[in-house]
Amino acid sequence: MAVDPDLGEEVGWPQLARATATGWEAIPADQRATAVLLTANYGEAGAIARYGPGLGLPAPYSGHMGLHAWGPPSATATGPVLLVHPADYPELEEHFTACHTVARVDNGHGTANQEQHAAVVLCAGPDRPWPVLWPLLRRY
Repeated sequence: MAVDPDLGEEVGWPQLARATATGWEAIPADQRATAVLLTANYGEAGAIARYGPGLGLPAPYSGHMGLHAWGPPSATATGPVLLVHPADYPELEEHFTACHTVARVDNGHGTANQEQHAAVVLCAGPDRPWPVLWPLLRRY
């Protein structure tokens, strides 16, 4: 029987959203109006879009595949920036300042997927304006 491997990537989505909410809560309330939630891939963005509203999370941005075409955050969204990325993709942090990990994802099932041990990283802000940075974040 064939199994769609993409379904395995959905294991732990509620846990990913909860870890992201932990990071979002680390942002002072008076800074959330200019804060951005950015994911490295569409799976992480999907998890947050599905489970995040119930946890008080804003809609995520992502430069991955078709989500890049939805556009960058507002130029007035100067930070902080909360990043969510696979454990093996720290390169995303290179575009942001003063980053530190605030949470890690444990899917609770021991399933080795892209989101298991994903990092939730809080950064002070982007290292350049979003209109300049956005093309650099495009990934396929």
